[in-house]
Amino acid sequence: MAHARDRSAHPLVTLAERLPDGRIAVLVFDRTRQHDEPMYDFYCSGPESALTWIAQMAGKSWITTEHLGAFAALIAEAFPCGAGEGQ
Repeated sequence: MAHARDRSAHPLVTLAERLPDGRIAVLVFDRTRQHDEPMYDFYCSGPESALTWIAQMAGKSWITTEHLGAFAALIAEAFPCGAGEGQ
């Protein structure tokens, strides 16, 4: 239960902003470190773009399956029903 509370207070992946063109700014954190600065940040334009970012993140040694799951959930919420690219 404490782990779930910690993740809500200190998420692994957050949506920083939504740009007028529909892209979202994503911040990814390495919570094993003592600082609160994102380790990785990028703009994502939709589900297709998210697949590229997942492949990119998967190659990082500090990215966990929990990071990838949090990113997938964020994308599903930010771009419901495939809204985004080509829409």
